[in-house]
Amino acid sequence: LTGLQELNLIDCSAVQGNLSSLGQLTGLRMLELWGCSKIEGDVNALSGLTKLTVLSLAHTKVQGDVNALSGLTKLTNLDLCGCEKLEGNMDALRQLTKLEKLYLGNCSQVEGDIIALGGLTKLTHLDLRRCSQVQGNLSALSQLTALKELRLNGCTQVEGETRRISGVLPQGNIL
Repeated sequence: LTGLQELNLIDCSAVQGNLSSLGQLTGLRMLELWGCSKIEGDVNALSGLTKLTVLSLAHTKVQGDVNALSGLTKLTNLDLCGCEKLEGNMDALRQLTKLEKLYLGNCSQVEGDIIALGGLTKLTHLDLRRCSQVQGNLSALSQLTALKELRLNGCTQVEGETRRISGVLPQGNIL
């Protein structure tokens, strides 16, 4: 299976296992485990999957530090929504300059200043809903000119006026 390029188990709630067994699939370009609520393990097991362009671990029971993903520089889509046991600082994500979609909604233990995301200029979708440890000023996102959708509800430590970045979202939504 080392030549496997895509693994899609979306919404397979009966599938259970640990991420550690996937770390050997170094040829993977796409790993989608969205909704596999019985998948667990430390995201550090995936740090060697440097060919990944899509990684979706949304609504799994994974844990660990988001810093483990900082070397996955080919990622264009990263979905960690609902991974409530993930922790660490968003600063680790600044390396992922090819990201177009970043979903961190309900990652309540991920912390840091949104300025770390200011250089991700290819972002079209950014979801930080209920990331209560995330802080900073919305002006840090003013360079994200490709942004079409920004979700910030429940980000109680993010400040600033949405009208300052509404020009960045000419055809998008601030939610």
